[in-house]
Amino acid sequence: MNEIIIRTALISDATAISGLSNQLGYPATKEDTEKYLRLLKHSEQDVVYVTVSDKDVIAWIHVFKTIRVESGVFCEIGGLVVDEKFRRKGIGEKLIEKARIWCKKNGSNKLHVRSNVKREATKRFYLNIGFRQEKMQNVFECIIR
Repeated sequence: MNEIIIRTALISDATAISGLSNQLGYPATKEDTEKYLRLLKHSEQDVVYVTVSDKDVIAWIHVFKTIRVESGVFCEIGGLVVDEKFRRKGIGEKLIEKARIWCKKNGSNKLHVRSNVKREATKRFYLNIGFRQEKMQNVFECIIR
């Protein structure tokens, strides 16, 4: 693997980001991803980083800062995907480290992540890099019409 760089995502990264999201089964389109990147670009509570190798985006992470009445300020990983051809090479861990730095700069000393219980490899990844499992929970969704 050639040298990699981590930088803030650009709108022009939308095709690559949506393709990576599709690898995990998320039905992201280039158009929707462009729209979301435009919104996130203006948010002081969010950051999206990409990992680039040979001018190709091979991974991305979205981190956001939030506050809860009962638990205060913390950051959360909204998404993290590494191209299946580049997994198990330390790229995800480098993105997490970049996220930790961003969180600290933005006044948070906690970083949360949620993962589907079916993703055993993902669970092992987070446990191996210093996360601890806090709880298991159900996620409910309501479509508002």
